[in-house]
Amino acid sequence: MSNFGHNGTRMTAVLLVLFSWAEGQEKSDYQIVQGFQSRYRAIQKATEAAATVEDCASIAHEIFEVEQEYGPYKPLLNKALYPDGFDKRIADARLQLRLAQDKLGVIEAQVRRIAELRMQVDLLGEQVEKLSGENTNLLKQIQRMSASKSKETIDSLQSLVASLRSHIQKRDELIFMLVDSLFLQYDKDVGSMRDVEKRSLVGRLEKGNVFANVKKSIRDNIEFLETTSLTGRDVAEIAQQQRRFEVQWQGFGKKLAALYATNKRAMNEVTQIDTMLADWGRKAQTMFWRQLNLQFRNRGYAVKEFRNGKEFYENLSEFIEDEIKNARQETDDTRYKRYVIFSDSVWRGDVKQNWLPLLVEKGELSDSLSEELEARINAWRKTVQPPSTIMYILVGLVLGLIAWFGYKRMQKGRTASAPVPSA
Repeated sequence: MSNFGHNGTRMTAVLLVLFSWAEGQEKSDYQIVQGFQSRYRAIQKATEAAATVEDCASIAHEIFEVEQEYGPYKPLLNKALYPDGFDKRIADARLQLRLAQDKLGVIEAQVRRIAELRMQVDLLGEQVEKLSGENTNLLKQIQRMSASKSKETIDSLQSLVASLRSHIQKRDELIFMLVDSLFLQYDKDVGSMRDVEKRSLVGRLEKGNVFANVKKSIRDNIEFLETTSLTGRDVAEIAQQQRRFEVQWQGFGKKLAALYATNKRAMNEVTQIDTMLADWGRKAQTMFWRQLNLQFRNRGYAVKEFRNGKEFYENLSEFIEDEIKNARQETDDTRYKRYVIFSDSVWRGDVKQNWLPLLVEKGELSDSLSEELEARINAWRKTVQPPSTIMYILVGLVLGLIAWFGYKRMQKGRTASAPVPSA
């Protein structure tokens, strides 16, 4: 009896578990059906109220999302929605949308293009969010490892810095691709957009966290610049990235300012980003000139400090002229070796390849002045370059031949002037 009671208790417990599971499953199925029905009714209402091509594109995108989200539950929905079923409801939604488009004179290709852009915006938003999280983790790792001086740690640190720089640059590009995709959906200037279109675009910009993402990107770039140990090439690339970011923001900033002309809070966001970008630009510039100065100083070449392109040209020209003048006070081997190290390691190895293009691009140095510097360095080479071995040999041969002919001429002269013996 006790065994039966014990087994009965166990059986009751199992039945209760199964009943609870079944009840939960039934409730879950109920929620799925109700959720689909609710989304379907919302699509119907939105279709009836559609007034623009953007509205139609939003509805098309919503139909696509509902189809993707509820497609796995098609057998359940077919049973619950009999005789319509899942496929018929989706087909009816698309049919009603096409009728609304025809009534508005909206071309299907426009709707399809905008819907594709909406999907692209969603994908870009996910990628930006993912990269932001990865960048935060990389920056924390770099900050933890920066105190260590072991070779293994330094190698790992350099790898992390390269990865972070690449990630930040990629995230910057994605942000502007996202903003570009949002504006492309309207395919017109902000000034010619209707109020309903402006409100829709504002909503999508806020949904995409555009202001927050741009500010986050600028903060990450500044922190990367200030907290990581960077090579000259790193700094040159960061300065270039800052310039690209600034140019892209200036283009979108004007559109955003026009869009938010009457929105004080949003205009403050635009102004704040302008201020942050200017701060990043100043810090990047300071680091840029400091690192370019170090390209000469760290290798023992005392070029006077410069803080702009004009000073760079003048001070480097003065240094080269001094080297040419002082070359006569040193041995041939020493002065030529000094030139070769400068030419190979400093000028052609780094400055000419990585820094000069940036100076020209930034308007700090003209192409003609860059060519003049190259000509001055070539003049320095001609001053200190010792004659080649072949020249030494040729000169030796010429001197030898001159000596030999001189000797033969002298011998011939002696023979001619010797007295003739008497008979």
